[in-house]
Formats: sequence, C-alpha cells, structure tokens
Amino acid sequence: MFYHPMSSIWLQLGNIMLFVVLYCLAALLSQLILKGRILSDLGKNSIFMIFSIIWIVTIFYLYRNSGQGSYTSVFSYLLLCVCLSSLIFISFSMDNEMRIVAGLDGKHITDRDYQAAKTLLSQWSMFFSRFIMLLILGALSLLIEYNPSKMSTIRILDRYGLVLLPAILLVPGSLAALKQPLNKAYEQKLKKYSFLKVKGVTNTCLEDRLRLVLVEKYSKRIGILILKSLLKPLFKHRVIGRENVDAGSLPAVFVCNHSEIYGPVASVLNMPYYFKPWILNEMVDINKISGHIQQGTFDRQKWIPRPIRSRMGRFAGPVVAWMMQSMEPIPVYRDNGRQVLKAIHLSVEALEADDNILIFPENPLVTDGYLREGVGEFFSGFVNIAREYYKKTSRAITFYAIFANKNERTLSFSKGITYDPSKPFPQEKKKITRFLHETMTKMSKGNHTVN
Repeated sequence: MFYHPMSSIWLQLGNIMLFVVLYCLAALLSQLILKGRILSDLGKNSIFMIFSIIWIVTIFYLYRNSGQGSYTSVFSYLLLCVCLSSLIFISFSMDNEMRIVAGLDGKHITDRDYQAAKTLLSQWSMFFSRFIMLLILGALSLLIEYNPSKMSTIRILDRYGLVLLPAILLVPGSLAALKQPLNKAYEQKLKKYSFLKVKGVTNTCLEDRLRLVLVEKYSKRIGILILKSLLKPLFKHRVIGRENVDAGSLPAVFVCNHSEIYGPVASVLNMPYYFKPWILNEMVDINKISGHIQQGTFDRQKWIPRPIRSRMGRFAGPVVAWMMQSMEPIPVYRDNGRQVLKAIHLSVEALEADDNILIFPENPLVTDGYLREGVGEFFSGFVNIAREYYKKTSRAITFYAIFANKNERTLSFSKGITYDPSKPFPQEKKKITRFLHETMTKMSKGNHTVN
C-alpha cells in the first residue's frame, strides 16, 4: 500500500469544512445559552472561566482520541465550537467595562488611546502565541520519529497544533480570569458609575472603590470563593421572601440572626446580594482569632474528644482569618467607642459605593454566648448608620431582617423598614431595633410571610 499525502490533505479539508458548519451551529447555540438567566446572573468573567474549563477538558478528550472518528468526537467538536463562540462573544462584550476600568487610574484616556493600546496588545498576544506554537511544533517535528504511515507532519499539526497547544495557551487566560475581580456586582457598579458620569454626578466613594479593586489591588476574593465552593453544598438553603426586598432601592442594611455560627455561615453562602459584613475584630486579627473561636465555638462542641477539641482553634484560626479577610469586612470593636464610630463611617462609605451591609446584632453577653435556637437581644448601635448616611447623602436607608433556619434549611427575608429622618433619632433607633427583633423572632417560629 502506497502513501498518498493528498488523501490526508483532503481529509483535513473535510474536517475544516465540518468545523465551519459546526461553528455556525455553535454560534446560534451559544447565543441561546448566554441569554439564559442562570448564566446572566453569574457575570461575564465567571462565564468566561466556565467555558474555558469546558474548552480545556474537551480539547484534552480530543487529544486522547485523535484520529478516532466517532459521533462522540463530532459532539466534542460541537461543544468546542460552542465554547469558542461564547468566549469570543464574552471577550467582545467586556470591551465597554474594560474601557471604563482603563479610565479609573487617574489618567485621561481617550477612545483613540484605548483602541490603540487594545490593538497593540492584541498584536503582541498573537505574535507571542504563534511564536510559541511554532517553537513547540518545530521541536515535536524533530523529536517524533517520522513515519508517514503513522505520524505525518499534518497529523502532528492536527494532534498537537490544533488540539493540545490551544488548551495550553488557554490555561494562563483561565488563571487570569480567576484573579480578575470583575464579577457581576462590579459590572453593575461600573454601569452605575458610567451612568452617573454621563449625568455629571460625582460619587467619590464608588469611584475610589472601583479604582481600589479593579486597578490597584486587582485580585478576587479567593478565600471566600474557596469557602463557598467547599461549604455551599452542605449549607444549601431555599431563599424565601426575596420579593420583599426592593432591588431598585439598594443598597440596604441586612440584619441576620447568629444561632452560634450557623447564621453567619448560611447567610454568607446563600445571600443573593453583594454585601460587606460586620465582623468582630477578633475574627480578622490573626493574633486573636484562635483563642476567640476556640472559646466561642470549639469548646462548646462536647461531642468532639477533648484532646482534639482543645487544639482545633489553633489550627483553624489562621485559615478562618484569611477567609474572613477575603470578604473585605468592616471590623467591629465592642469596647472601643472610637473604633465603633470608625465602623459606622466605613459602613456609610460602603453604602455610598453601592455595597449592602450585613450585620449580626445579637448580644452574646446577655445570654452567655450566642443562642443555638431563637433570637437573642440586639445591640442597637448599628442603627446609627442610617443617621450618618442621611447626613452625608440626604437619602434614607432601609433595613431588612433575615433569618437562617437550620431545621427548614431556608433563608428568609422580611419586608424592610426605612429610616425616617423627620423623627427624633432615639425614637427611630428604638423603633427600627424593635421592628427587626420582633420580625426576626416571628421568622424563627416558621412565619415566612412577616411584613
């Protein structure tokens, strides 16, 4: 049997034509997929990571099964085309966000400057990717024993150049997307910032927050992502009463029960809104957290053998502190009046930057620790946020009660109560605190329809 190089060429041309047809079909499928509600709630950056992972897995499958024609391979090519089309669409759709981010570093960047920088970056990226691929393909051609009946140059190009190398080059892009902090919440912040800028309105707190996160720090909250990935399957809750929250009037202050450590964990994992939590200083201070969680949590778990229980705080402390810090919390000091005022000030700035606030106001000093069931007495100092926020913005903030129910696995939201600046503040402070406590108590008894 003679080797006919043209037969391999026609085979490759047939594969290319099949790829074109599949890509046209995939372009339609990707548009339908990206318009789905689930993906639209994730944000463009998260969608990019999802399709990148699917792309890499699919390419690895094709690499392992190169040259073996089957319906599975055709489906894999279709899936590959869907990923490619989606990644291209997402990359182009993020252009507006990147244009806004480029103008946050304090320099005046015109559209012409942005397009020039974008074109230059694209050209350099294409040059380096092609250069790397040529180097690798050249090395493979030298290292692989040439045998026309087994491994032709076209076969090398098919298996490595068109299959494996794109996956290798996509890995750095996926890692960069993992680090990129532009999630759904910050997409919305950028839209609001752009809208205000067009209207000629300046929001310094929002601009500073966007610059800090998207330009200077440029890192995602990896700790909380790991926490959610590990614990959310164990703490999955049904959200009830989301319609009670007026999404158009956000940001707001959400007040949740503690129930030892259950309330904070369940609310952080299942909260459908972006937020900054109030967290005790001891929980974010790596020098204090081990003793704090040992005394407040692990020492209460009598079912754990004492030799193990007595050392759990020491080992868990640094990890918990890292995760707490990744949530960008507002630290709270109970016995330091000046630091309490600082927490109020930071909360007002967060609200101005379009962040919601999550607070756990129960007082553990009254009940010798946080209650396991029900709702304990409240500290009322958090209501000062409303007065200071109104002084600075002339806008009245709304408070919502949340209850994490351990038995029913639900996270319930009540209707809100809005601060009334026309009333004496002591009266409003008492009214808001009483409303939230009574509402949360009713919710703890299974009443999910509290108004």
